[in-house]
Amino acid sequence: VPDLCISIGLRSGKTFEYIGSTGRLKIPQEKFTRGTKGKVTIELQNIILNPGEYPLYFGLMGVNTKAYDIIDDLTLPLSIKENISIDNQDYMKTSSGFFTFDSKLI
Repeated sequence: VPDLCISIGLRSGKTFEYIGSTGRLKIPQEKFTRGTKGKVTIELQNIILNPGEYPLYFGLMGVNTKAYDIIDDLTLPLSIKENISIDNQDYMKTSSGFFTFDSKLI
């Protein structure tokens, strides 16, 4: 497959809408021949997800083509948990929504 790409997406565990993705990441193919097997590692940087469940979406496709293979709802969702009690003073510091923005007061 020329120009093979992979994409990872996250969905909301409540509404199942897509909340973010990597876009299409081109897999280098300089040494690919028929029957080649391998694996890729994708590093996601600076993502601050709030506690919740985020179903995963994986897709293999070409640069300008529809998907060749989709893995959707075949894996357990990404589950992020936080151990904060309502009695804890830090409770009011928790954020809502999907992401926490890296911020500071000036």
